[in-house]
Amino acid sequence: MADKKIESLLPELEFEDGKSEITQEQFDSIAKTMDAFRSSIVTLESNETLLQNQLEELKAEELPLLNQPVSVVFPYVSEREHKFQSFARWMELQVTLRSMEKNFTHPFKVVVVGDLEPWMDLDKIHFIESPREGANPPLDIARKMQLVIADEQVSDDFIWMNDDIVFINKVSLADIQVLKAEGQLKLKPDAGKVYQKNKNRTIELLQSMKLPVYDYSTHTPMMYNKDRLAHLIEEFKLTEEAHLISSLYFNFHFREFVPIQMDMNTDVWKVWTFRSDANLSRLPEFMKVKKWFNYNNLGLTEPVKKILLECFPDPSSFELTE
Repeated sequence: MADKKIESLLPELEFEDGKSEITQEQFDSIAKTMDAFRSSIVTLESNETLLQNQLEELKAEELPLLNQPVSVVFPYVSEREHKFQSFARWMELQVTLRSMEKNFTHPFKVVVVGDLEPWMDLDKIHFIESPREGANPPLDIARKMQLVIADEQVSDDFIWMNDDIVFINKVSLADIQVLKAEGQLKLKPDAGKVYQKNKNRTIELLQSMKLPVYDYSTHTPMMYNKDRLAHLIEEFKLTEEAHLISSLYFNFHFREFVPIQMDMNTDVWKVWTFRSDANLSRLPEFMKVKKWFNYNNLGLTEPVKKILLECFPDPSSFELTE
């Protein structure tokens, strides 16, 4: 191929009556052509090196999440902490980790902030001790988030997870980054429950700043940025006054964006069961097309446990098996 290229650049030689000699003028022309060709090769090699260097810089600086693991952070309260309403009652975290190892397509590192369990492999799990404090969950979550933000082993952009969010089909990092909401936050002035009081307080704060009031409490994995989250916790004193942190964070930092509205009957995001008497007949159908399966304490029935263990029977690399 190169020889043909060289031949095409050489001047056409004409010999007189069987003579094989070339004139000095023809020789000089060939030499000049060869010098130009060598110069072109050097230029091409130089450009190739420059482009390769620029590509490596782009990968390393502009698109760091393409080749770096992202931290997946689980706030975790063990079954030993019975004084709180929300705690692990089964092997929820083991099942979720098994599902992530199978179905999350982006490299990730697991971080547990809260309580330690004997089955956790600390060679694979980064543990941050943080016992549950207080009866109002967002205050405890804000304190745990501060520990996560301060920890250098946690990536600057990290995923906030719960142990009852199961990855039932392939999930990309982009799936998690997409802004998703379940309608808008609704004010109930006479609410007596702690959650609704926190919701009312969040609505009033957002409205006072003339910000959207989308309900980002979707019970799906969420991507936070350390600097943005630290600013939010400090600005609104979230360790002292309880708000719905996800709704405050995304409405505040992404105020100009309209999130995708979730609908279990039509979207691809999640299927859930929150009742002990839930009809599970359509669950296999939904699990074929959804990314996540959610449940709460009431929804974690024996049939649901059986389904989950059938889907994810084998221990993950995050579990000690002996």
